[in-house]
Order: sequence, then structure tokens, then C-alpha cells
Amino acid sequence: MGLKSVLGLITWPFRFLWKHKNRFLSENKIEKQVVINEDSKKVSSRAPAISIKHEKVDFNLNVPHENPFYLNNGKVLNNLNELSNELISMDSDTFHHHVNDQKNDFSNWIKDVIHSPELAIELSATHDIYSTREILEKHRV
Repeated sequence: MGLKSVLGLITWPFRFLWKHKNRFLSENKIEKQVVINEDSKKVSSRAPAISIKHEKVDFNLNVPHENPFYLNNGKVLNNLNELSNELISMDSDTFHHHVNDQKNDFSNWIKDVIHSPELAIELSATHDIYSTREILEKHRV
């Protein structure tokens, strides 16, 4: 794998987020509000709060029969609901086999098979089971 390919793999989440940044913001323009405190005649400015929209995904939608997720403990997952439920009782060794510093198999499966790039990007940034469950739940329909 060449240097250009490696750099492409490393930078794709950032390029995707930059390209689609307006989809993640509830307001496309952030305008400063000027607030004048009449008592002290001070002028301050502040930006309005920004809320992030989370892509909602149907957790019960099964993947094609040729693309299930195979856990290293032998279990087979066919949708995000099964993944979410399995994470509740998954042992640390199984989780870290699929999610570690070198890879995030859950994120890759969600990006490539379920076709949910926003969820995949969020999952790629975490390496612990609790954050993974939290992120999944934010995206549940």
C-alpha cells in the first residue's frame, strides 16, 4: 500500500466532515449576537448554541445475507440492534479483538455494509465499549 493510499485512509473522515459540515449543524450560519449591558455600558458578543444533528438509523434493518458481522466468539450479527444488544454482554477480549488502536471492525462494517458514514465516523473515534454503545444509541431511530 503506497503512501498516498495510507494518507487517503487516514484523512477521509476529516474530508467527509468538512465537505458535509452543514449537515451536522442545526444552523448553517452562526451570527454573533451583540449584547449591551446597560448598567456598565459594556459590549460583549456571543455566538448562539449549536446543536449537532445525529443521523438516525433503523437498527432492525437486516444487512444482505452475504454480509453479516462475524464476532470472534462465533456469534453472527445481522443488524445494528443485534450489535447493540451484544455489546451489553460482550466481554472485553471480544470487543478489543474488533476495536483497538489498529482497527475498528464495527465502524468499517457500518460504513461498508450498512452505508451509514456519519455513524461510522463517530465510532471510528472511540476505542471503549461504553462510548461505542452511547454513540449507537444516539443514532437509533
